[in-house]
Amino acid sequence: MLFPLQDAIVKHKAAAPIVLIARIAKDLIVYNLVFLIGLRLSLESDFNHLVAKYIEILLRIVKD
Repeated sequence: MLFPLQDAIVKHKAAAPIVLIARIAKDLIVYNLVFLIGLRLSLESDFNHLVAKYIEILLRIVKD
């Protein structure tokens, strides 16, 4: 256990489901943050790729 308070709560069997729910909620929050950060990086990468393609097309038009 991380904290003495958690130890005391776990020892009280009626509160054990609350601790379990709290741990699951914490894991879900972490997974959601990782997903959102990955999504943002992916979208930025796609946006940068589109901008690069657009500039490439404009440069071809200017050359011709």
